[in-house]
Amino acid sequence: MVVQRLSGKKNCCDGYSFESTVNSNGELDRLFWADEISKKNYLAFGDIISFDATFKTNKYNMVFVPFTAIDNHRRNVIVGAALLSSKSIESYSWLLKVFLDYFGITPKVVVDQDPAMKQAISLVLPNSRHRLCMWHIMKKLADKLSLVEFFSHFDHCMEIQRHNGRKNYHDTRYTHPDSVSENPFEKEAELMYTKAIFNDFQDEMYHIRSGVACLKSAEEEDFVLFKKEGEEGIDSTISCGCKRFEHYGLLCRQSLYILNFFRVTRFPKKYMVDRWKRDAGVNPRTAPISTFGNDKYLKVKDISREITLAGEYLINSYATDVDELTKVRDQMNIMIKQANETRYKRTHLSKRDRFAAILGYDQPSEVTVRVPNGCYKIQAQILEDTKNRAALQHEFIITAGVNMDMRDEITKLLTNMPGKKEVDELKELCKAIKLLNCSIELKTEFLKSVM
Repeated sequence: MVVQRLSGKKNCCDGYSFESTVNSNGELDRLFWADEISKKNYLAFGDIISFDATFKTNKYNMVFVPFTAIDNHRRNVIVGAALLSSKSIESYSWLLKVFLDYFGITPKVVVDQDPAMKQAISLVLPNSRHRLCMWHIMKKLADKLSLVEFFSHFDHCMEIQRHNGRKNYHDTRYTHPDSVSENPFEKEAELMYTKAIFNDFQDEMYHIRSGVACLKSAEEEDFVLFKKEGEEGIDSTISCGCKRFEHYGLLCRQSLYILNFFRVTRFPKKYMVDRWKRDAGVNPRTAPISTFGNDKYLKVKDISREITLAGEYLINSYATDVDELTKVRDQMNIMIKQANETRYKRTHLSKRDRFAAILGYDQPSEVTVRVPNGCYKIQAQILEDTKNRAALQHEFIITAGVNMDMRDEITKLLTNMPGKKEVDELKELCKAIKLLNCSIELKTEFLKSVM
């Protein structure tokens, strides 16, 4: 049932992948799965990956192994997950090989606390460094769940995690913290970093003002190496003994102090780490959505997402460079003008043609409508009866010499006459009335009385 569930997701969800094996008894032995959002998060944040194989979460005692990274908001994101029947070197090696096959890129650092996993990493990922685990990404579940219940819980947790990601993305775009200094780096950092990383940056800026030095261990040397290069110092090089940038990808307070002291007014390009930028990873507003539809619609959806991401990337990249940002704007205005000219030149389509275009149906130039068999005779008979009735009506009024007010009465009478015999009798009656030596009004009254 679980494999069928994942097969259904693979068929209807773009980029969904899973791999499984069974033991000699035909029982599920190993299972790995990841969706498209997980894969894109791994490409952006997969430099350090945590494997935690300490959770036995179901009544079959299978080990749950989540693959976890840290996103640009400093939050955990699941980039893949697995269930294993044993914590053996063989099982871990299979898992790492499948992981590498699907993702294609080897992580730089793998964090785990299992001895068997350590050996598997050395066999499958020899170029990755192994570190002991420093955190857990989930608390252990107290209850023993079936696999179906487990996947329901897992999907729910993923929805919560991605909802929090969308909230963090929203807060980054639409909240603006107060400045703590007049340093030009601060504004540049706000436009470049996510809110969480910018808060860290502001904390370091605050300590510049308070004169607090970097925190260093006993083994770390107390020095700062600096070389100013490039226009406004944009190509400068700096290194602090605390090694904060080497460890976390963020400059320390002493480095920022030196840059400010030597009037470096542009953020050095070497220290703009992509993984901490706003546009890193998956944009929650344009994340892939499971869609049933034709290939043309899916292609338009993908291209639209790429255009949106490209626009936000350019804005973030040139946020502090007015000249380059102006070039981007001017180029987009040219494209908008071209689009408008193309739109205005289009031939106006009728409502029928618009529906035909939506449905993908080519209308024929000529349409022949054939009348069903027998309809010609029926239509001809109705027309003939109508003409005859009108002629008889006029004839009876003239013959009888009565008022036109009798027209409706005669029409009703003709409607109820089934055959020619009755019509002839009415004609004779009208002739007799005309011979009466009296006024039209009396003739009319007499006709009404006999009808």
